[in-house]
Amino acid sequence: DSIWQSEKSQKEQRKAQSLKSRNGSYIEFISSVDYDLITKSLEDTRQGIRLLNIRTINKEVRAVVYIPAGKENCFLKKIKDFETQNTKDGNPKNAKLISSIEDVSIALVESLWTDPPSMLPEQKTAIWIEAWLRVSDNEESQKEEIESFWSTLQSIGIEAKPNYLAFPERAIVLIYASREQLVQLLISSDMLAEFRVGQEASGFWTNESSIDQAQWVNDLLSRLNIQSSNVKVCILDSGVNNGHQLIQPVLNNQNCLTVEPSWGTDDHASGSGHGWNR
Repeated sequence: DSIWQSEKSQKEQRKAQSLKSRNGSYIEFISSVDYDLITKSLEDTRQGIRLLNIRTINKEVRAVVYIPAGKENCFLKKIKDFETQNTKDGNPKNAKLISSIEDVSIALVESLWTDPPSMLPEQKTAIWIEAWLRVSDNEESQKEEIESFWSTLQSIGIEAKPNYLAFPERAIVLIYASREQLVQLLISSDMLAEFRVGQEASGFWTNESSIDQAQWVNDLLSRLNIQSSNVKVCILDSGVNNGHQLIQPVLNNQNCLTVEPSWGTDDHASGSGHGWNR
């Protein structure tokens, strides 16, 4: 109950200050030391309760769950049933779930950060971050949800790229934010699932001059430590030019194969910009 009271108090304070606040709650569940967290039992899609991400830290399993406003009693009922009801086998109801939980708390920014903690932005220093959002499967609904998210970003003063990637039940928006701004975003948005550090866009490398690209390649080669192993990677593609300086050390001619000999093994995809042709 204290978690919900804390959430309610925070929302009332923001409302009094005319600040936007999310409707639901982000809750983090932490496993007991000797138990695996029963994560499937944490989600209830019929009630809109969604499992957002799962992390393992120091042998503890941590799961973040989004609970819509008004659905808080779903978890309280499971605890009450554990205390007051038994199954046909005579065991407490929901015993596996309740026994697997060591702690429950309001999720923080760190709870949604699924990359190494050391990569979290500083309090007031912004970096590019992937905001993974919980969205609908319907394309039109997705667009409306993303526009709503962009509006939230604008109200906080967070810069964002004008496009996004969409997947089933997830969308990725690239934002430029500090940890302080991520806290505000977590308080304001119901759409968050996780945060990850923004990936380097390939355009940076492809737009470099040939001389600069060669310097980057030589710099990387000087830091590589390639060792023989039994690991094999099979790439199904339209060919590969193993004359590339970064590919040559790990791919010899004998391992460049083709189903049809007349095709050749070199990269022969039509059009420009094919990855293995660089």
